[in-house]
Formats: sequence, structure tokens, C-alpha cells
Amino acid sequence: KGRLSEDEARFYAAEVVDALEYIHNMGLIHRDIKPENLLLTTDGHIKIADFGSVKPMQNSQITVFPNASSDDKACTFVGTAAYVPPEVLNSSPATFGNDLWALGCTLYQMLSGTSPFKDASEWLIFQRIIARDIRFPNYFSEEARDLIDRLLDLDPSKRPGAGPDGYATLKMHPFFRGIDWSSLRAQTPPKLALETGAQSSDGDDYNDSSWNPAHIGDGSAGQSDGIVSSSSSAESSGHITRLASIDSFDSKWYLSSSCLVIFSAHAV
Repeated sequence: KGRLSEDEARFYAAEVVDALEYIHNMGLIHRDIKPENLLLTTDGHIKIADFGSVKPMQNSQITVFPNASSDDKACTFVGTAAYVPPEVLNSSPATFGNDLWALGCTLYQMLSGTSPFKDASEWLIFQRIIARDIRFPNYFSEEARDLIDRLLDLDPSKRPGAGPDGYATLKMHPFFRGIDWSSLRAQTPPKLALETGAQSSDGDDYNDSSWNPAHIGDGSAGQSDGIVSSSSSAESSGHITRLASIDSFDSKWYLSSSCLVIFSAHAV
């Protein structure tokens, strides 16, 4: 299974964080964050697409949003199986924490090439999500494990970015050490290499699913503007490439025509 290096995943995850902060500051919950909805511009930067499931909060700065979900209940079930947070499965109202759970799943997939709750059916995926059955590959750094562990907290209010300090806590997590948030969009994205040695074996790549470290690293940081694009405008601009379809099962990351592509394959 192909995967991104930690440096590559760190940069792209940081850009997703930057964009999510912008979305949330506008009073919107995306509700369908996943690799398929991350687009790459021609210069290699991330934009978030597909706002068809967006839920404006009561304090949203968006008063007219014709492409948003038409439901009048924040607890309506939307999203993609592998990225749905447990509170949605329990019919709880949507919060910004929903997107942060999906961010944790997406970061896990960037680093491993597969979703954290992979299973043979949506029902089994949901059971693993509710049970928080997570298995971390041995090659994940302590910082990556800790951040994902925090983002996949069963309590949405405890996920980094959802607490009283907002995104400051998330941006100051040790996994993002070295990221200059103030100039992130002006930086040169990592040059993705063709998959060579970054392969995970089918052997003992995973630690026990009960891994639960003492959380490391807290802090604060200044805020930066996110850059967001809807799928319709992005695709028509000619300057953005949509990632290939991805589902709840296996995926492979690799470089093709100077853009990041994801291929998906159903588990047999």
C-alpha cells in the first residue's frame, strides 16, 4: 500500500487545518472531509471541495448558501462511512468536531494508505468507529499517533480545534512542529516522489489497538487565513485537479502528471 512520507503528510494536513479553520470561522461545518474532497492546484496546494453537505451554524456568516444541505436538523446523517464520527452514528447534532474527526481519519490515511476503520462492510466500519477500534502501524511517529489519537477522541469537544482555544491548540501540536502557519500558502509544497520504498508490509506493521498514550503537547498560536474552493468552481477553473475516487477500503497514493492521485480498491 502506497503512502505519503510524514513530511509530505504534515504539509498537506497543515493546509487542510488552515482551510478548516477558515470554514469553521465562517460558521460552517463541512461534514464530508475525506481525501476525495481534497483538490490540488497546479502549484501543489490543497483546496477543499464538495460543499453539498455543509451545515451552517446559527452564527454562520453565510446567509445564502444554495448548494448547502437542505435539511433543517444538524443531526441529519451525512458523510462517507469511513470518515463518519461516532456522534453522527448516535444521531447527535453536528459540531465542528465532526470535521476534526474526519481530519484524523484523513491524516491516518495519508500516512498509512488505508483508512483507520477499514472493514468489509459499512456496518462493520460503523461498529469499529463506535468501539474506537484503531490500530496504529509501527512506523507512525509518536507525534503522529498522538495527534490522530486526539482527533479521534470520542468526545467531539475534546478534539484539538474544537475546544475553547480553537485552532491554536491544534496548530501547536508537536506533529506540526516546523510549520510556519503565517506563510503556509506561500511555501513550496513537497515534491511527491513516485512510490518506491514506501511500502507497508502485511506483517507486524500494527501495534495493539489499545495503544493510548498520555497526550503530548499543548499550546497556542496565531490564526491564519484558510483558502477554500467549492468543487464546481474548482473544476471549471482549469487550475485544480480533483483527486480520484476513494471509498471505505484500501487506497494507494502516487504521483501522476504532477498531481496527487488516490486509487481505491475494494477489499475482497
